[in-house]
Amino acid sequence: MKILMTSETYFPIIWWAEWHIYYLKKKLEEQGIEVILYTTTPWTSKLDSLNIIRNEFDKISSFFSNFKQIFTLSKDVDIIHSHYSYKLALVSWLVSILRRKPFIITQHWFWLLDPQYSTWLLFKIIFKTCRYFSMKISDRVISTSDDLKGFCLKYVNKNKIIDITNWYDDTIFRLSNNINKSITNWLPTFITIRRFAKKNWIHILIDILSEYKKKYWDFKYYMIWYWALEKEIFLRIKEYWLENNIIHIMNSDHKELVGYLNKSDIVFFPSSAESTSLSCIEAMWMKKIIVASRVWWLIQLIWKNEERGYFLDLYDWTSSNYNCPMKISDEKIILAADNISNIIESKNGNIEKTNNAYDFVKANYTWDIIAKKTIILYNDLIK
Repeated sequence: MKILMTSETYFPIIWWAEWHIYYLKKKLEEQGIEVILYTTTPWTSKLDSLNIIRNEFDKISSFFSNFKQIFTLSKDVDIIHSHYSYKLALVSWLVSILRRKPFIITQHWFWLLDPQYSTWLLFKIIFKTCRYFSMKISDRVISTSDDLKGFCLKYVNKNKIIDITNWYDDTIFRLSNNINKSITNWLPTFITIRRFAKKNWIHILIDILSEYKKKYWDFKYYMIWYWALEKEIFLRIKEYWLENNIIHIMNSDHKELVGYLNKSDIVFFPSSAESTSLSCIEAMWMKKIIVASRVWWLIQLIWKNEERGYFLDLYDWTSSNYNCPMKISDEKIILAADNISNIIESKNGNIEKTNNAYDFVKANYTWDIIAKKTIILYNDLIK
């Protein structure tokens, strides 16, 4: 079997979908399936393997060069499999029609919801056109979370949607070397692994940690990532005099990330919108204490009665919401800071929850499973 896989983004850009694509390609190849990955991220990466072809799609005229290359590459493939429903997906869909090949889309939130970051009318028209046609005419849509599935139902019949969630790499994310140790009350260590996007609410976490420091004690915080709200976040850090508490790491590969997770006591996920959180699954596998907002897929991971971690009630909604405010009430900030202090003091509760989280992830999430489910789908489509 031979697959042509396409994705707008890939390494060295690292959002969580890139890891999904990386591991899926790797596991499919281990099963003897040839995978050609075509991406419009032009820069090479140290993680590049065989059969990765890079191009650019930064202007309308690029459509024709990408169409020509994808058409040529698709000559002898069995399936065309796109990630996201944007420009490359539209091109891939057109090629699949001409080649009479099955066409699959995997959705990862980005380039699925209406964009909040651009007011340019032409962009919105292109975006919505690509999304509509690539989704509507696809043979199957792979949803990586239940929340995503609900959005996909606006475009395709439920019989077309296949649920295949994200997974973790158990060869890299291993049990933490400080599990079941008491948190050092005088200097607890926190970590986030989130882009500085509005929906990830790192700016709100800064407000909460400022209140925590004012009411309780000092802390160390590894803030991993960057992006759109970087200026706003660093203005708040300066305003609250937190420069000595926060270590900002622009980016990190998986092995470096494991080192920072090992040094940390609590992993925060304050997002207002979340599909299958791969980074949360990885932290649960390492038996880290998870403190998350009570929104869709994070509820599925932590579970309703906090069996596998803790919730901070930051929002007035539980479904994913990208249109979130820049501030929350003082009452919610104070309550969140108090809850963090209580979590730090709860040694027995932390041990029980991290054990539950580890058992849950071990039973449900490995990349071998995603490859097997994907191969079953491929075989079903080429019969």
